[in-house]
Amino acid sequence: MPQRDLPLFLLLGTADHEGVTSKLKSTNTQFKKKLLDSSIQNWNTIFYYYEKYQIKGTIVKLTPHTYRAIASEEYKELAERLFHEIAQHPNIVFVYEALLSGLAEDPHQDDKEEQNPLFGHYFGQPRDVTLEIVNSMMKKHCLNVMPYKKNAELTVLATSFLEQNENNLLFRLYVPSERMWALEADKLLQLFRDYLSKVSGVSSRLDQYQTNQGVIYEFFGESEDSARDIAEDFDEFSKFMDICASDPSKAKVILRDKSLAATSIINIVDRYSKEARRLHVDLRQERERKILSIRHRLESELTDALPVNLDWDVITSIVDDTIPQAGFLGSALSLAQSPLKISGSENVAINLKPQIIQTVNGVVSQEIYGDQHIGHEAREILELINKYAENRKAELSSAVHEVLDPDAPKSDRLSAKQKLKGFLFGLGSKVTDAALEVLQKYIENQIGV
Repeated sequence: MPQRDLPLFLLLGTADHEGVTSKLKSTNTQFKKKLLDSSIQNWNTIFYYYEKYQIKGTIVKLTPHTYRAIASEEYKELAERLFHEIAQHPNIVFVYEALLSGLAEDPHQDDKEEQNPLFGHYFGQPRDVTLEIVNSMMKKHCLNVMPYKKNAELTVLATSFLEQNENNLLFRLYVPSERMWALEADKLLQLFRDYLSKVSGVSSRLDQYQTNQGVIYEFFGESEDSARDIAEDFDEFSKFMDICASDPSKAKVILRDKSLAATSIINIVDRYSKEARRLHVDLRQERERKILSIRHRLESELTDALPVNLDWDVITSIVDDTIPQAGFLGSALSLAQSPLKISGSENVAINLKPQIIQTVNGVVSQEIYGDQHIGHEAREILELINKYAENRKAELSSAVHEVLDPDAPKSDRLSAKQKLKGFLFGLGSKVTDAALEVLQKYIENQIGV
């Protein structure tokens, strides 16, 4: 039996690949494997570990048989309880791609060992209603579902997940080098690390590495106790910085409520107020530079294509309405991916050819979002992320740029690719099957394993 006073990793299903267990052994991390293609009695024993042990994380691998069990009346209630427990800790749930896409295919041959007398033969795609029940259940519990197609992919992704867990990864973000407010984003992230330490009491470090196309930022907790979701901390920090710029006295009251020492409050507010005011100026000036750059590019590219009597101030006005405003400081990290909509302008009515609108869209997108290195399909994926990804927009937008960056680490690009494929699988009827197939193939073709 594992020791109760030490962290424990649970491997559920057949997630105990040699590379995974070797990684756990190399870090002296204890783990316990529990089968899911098994009896209800065995499932009940899994909850014992969640109740009695310090669970460091869970790695799950679901098979077609497990899908059928979860969707059955006999197991459904247990599955709800299990997914709830899994969601309370760092987790990664590996699901063969066909089970997420719903496209029937013969599963990979290297899973033959997963046959189980209790559930019958492994092969065979579950019915659509079964897929819908299980996939919806995982989405409901916000599990970290990761599609895979080869066991080699699963091993790479699982070991990467273990490394991030071991290092207490809190947050990662890819910022394209040529994106608007890239320098301001860098400064804001540096200040955020300081805020986590001095205000939130989270001991962390900020690592970053730069490629020819962008910068990858990673926040790590300095201890296991600091492991947490810092999205709320960043939202709080962004609002606090804006308050520091507009009302320093109110900022001091906020810090007093956090029981900080008076001298610390004065030093923090004085410093952050100066930095926030400087950042607001930098955001505004960078936005003005981008507008001018866009206008110059459009003049060069569209002079011969636009109507002779067109007032260029009209185009400038439309572009100005489209570019994000330099308002809250948090906007430096959360640029929207919405396309330019010339025909939707209420104040201006222009009859422009579709190819001209596409040129304007392309120029604005490249200048604002730094996507000079990505193609039409990637921009479509970014638009889908902006429309449907909800609280995963930053994560998935970063994944788009990362998977297209040949200088990014191979394991990170693989993870980014699979995240995007999982997101596209989850769109279902929101996008036509033909469009999804094109985008899936586009993502698939970016890297190989």
